Amino acid sequence: MSEPLTTAEIQIQVNWNHYMELIEFVILAYDYLLTFDLEIERFWKRDTKRLAAILFFVNRYLTLLGNIPFVLFFRPGLILRYRDILIYVVQINISILFLLRMHAIYGGSKRIAGFLGVVLMGMMVNNVVQLYLADRTGPAAVDLPSASAQVGTIPSFSDTQGLHLAYLWIGIFVFDLCVFSLTLWKTYCIYKDGYISRGIGTVVMRDGLMYFGIITLATLANILAFALGTEFTKGLLPIFSNIISSVMMSRLMLNLREDHLNETQISGLIFANNEFGKAATSLFGSNTKDATIMKTAFLTTIVALACTVSAFVTPQVRDGSSSSSTIDDTTILNYALTLEYLESAFYTGALSSFSQDDFTNDGLPEWARGRFEQIAAHEQAHVELLSNALGSNATQACTYSFPYTSPSSFAALSQLLEGVGVSAYAGAAQYITNKEYLTAAAVILSTEARHAAWIAGPVNKENPWSGSLDTPLGLSVVYTLAAQFITGCPSSNPSLPVKAFPALTFDNASPGQATNVTADGVNAEGQYVAFFSGLATSFVQVQNGQVVVPNNSLAYAVLSSSNTTADDSTITAGVAVLSFPFNSNGTSSSSTGDSSMNVVD
Repeated sequence: MSEPLTTAEIQIQVNWNHYMELIEFVILAYDYLLTFDLEIERFWKRDTKRLAAILFFVNRYLTLLGNIPFVLFFRPGLILRYRDILIYVVQINISILFLLRMHAIYGGSKRIAGFLGVVLMGMMVNNVVQLYLADRTGPAAVDLPSASAQVGTIPSFSDTQGLHLAYLWIGIFVFDLCVFSLTLWKTYCIYKDGYISRGIGTVVMRDGLMYFGIITLATLANILAFALGTEFTKGLLPIFSNIISSVMMSRLMLNLREDHLNETQISGLIFANNEFGKAATSLFGSNTKDATIMKTAFLTTIVALACTVSAFVTPQVRDGSSSSSTIDDTTILNYALTLEYLESAFYTGALSSFSQDDFTNDGLPEWARGRFEQIAAHEQAHVELLSNALGSNATQACTYSFPYTSPSSFAALSQLLEGVGVSAYAGAAQYITNKEYLTAAAVILSTEARHAAWIAGPVNKENPWSGSLDTPLGLSVVYTLAAQFITGCPSSNPSLPVKAFPALTFDNASPGQATNVTADGVNAEGQYVAFFSGLATSFVQVQNGQVVVPNNSLAYAVLSSSNTTADDSTITAGVAVLSFPFNSNGTSSSSTGDSSMNVVD
């Protein structure tokens, strides 16, 4: 430096280095402890051999374990090169995750992957060159004022070395900025196309945008430190920037793998796809773990940039409202394929779990299992038909969990799934423009209807139809019923314009009788329950926590804020399936409540 530092100034800067060592590891350890239960649930209990899972573990544990020596030894000179290597490896791993994420949200675009691949290779070459040119001097040993103090050494850098290391991080910054810009552009396109309708806060927090923004800011802070800091503060932030990048990437991947997603993100069924917790709808509106971590990381990064902030927006995801202008034939075929994958896995799993003896011992007809094998073959044929029609645009199968414990519970659940399948195809038909696709959907629908009638009648000894007309259901209503069985999906799966609603439950419902109704996390009082049956929709207001159930043998019920419309913009909870079996004389049997599946039989 042009003017030598005084002893007091050196002491202050040494202290700041040690403070940062503590802050860095506290952030890392706190995030790990806060999210360890989520890691077990969302990664260890699933397929840990996938590339995304492997990269997640490398990012999480290499960063955590690799930083322990800095806490124990206070960066002694012997491990300075180790620090450089650790930072380099972690950044490359994060960059690969960035590349995979962009490849996913851009629908597998080879141009995007190629562009980022070139930038990544350039960044790696720049890193190696700048590390070589830096040729740093030995660390500056500084005596601390008392024998009881923590004794150690810190790295020191000349102005020239600082510039070379700033150039190194500029290469990383360019890659981070490309990822952030591509995510921002994709978010804008989805917002412009009408998928997001909850304001700019939703746009800012879309599908990793804020995570990538925080990482980019942390990298920028590190560049400024190397370029403008003193000889003892130039190296103040590289570990901090590395840890922030690692923590943000871990949080993003944990969110993408969340078991229950309320609303889909850019990449559709992503790593996991059911409920995404209770995403906040306003500034500081969430009390979730994710909100706490995101606020802390954001504020810490801004402090590192010597700035101040007064608010932080928690993540929101799009409301799933769809219109014919945003849905094309490919979207509908992938929607149908998603359901067919689920049905195929449902039958295959049950038939591999229960033998012929299990079926007969559970009171089912001896011929039932053979017919279910035929249905399983039908569902697989449907998967192949839709996959072939979609070609390279086809979505991939997810992983599933079904609650059947016996052949009879499997048969009961199959009746529900087949009925929903019929309603799904009937509701989606309005969006199909290609006549060949429409014909394919029609013949699949008729086969699903035969399945539903056979299972309800001969197998379950109930009425094989609910009335003169089947009930068409909207995309999100069907998705809500299906999503509870999905535990994980490939990140590359294309987007679906759907959302899953909070649960709606009826207590011992009977036709024509008042029954208690509750919604998960939603105040149902004063809202309206919309009952879908055939082509008709009836609305009944919730009063004193009760509604009068219409006289229909089968109805799908949702909670709506409107008494005239029940679509993605007004539905606040659902879907409950109200089934009231009747005999050949048309007499309904008594009903009982079943909390699982939100079905009332």
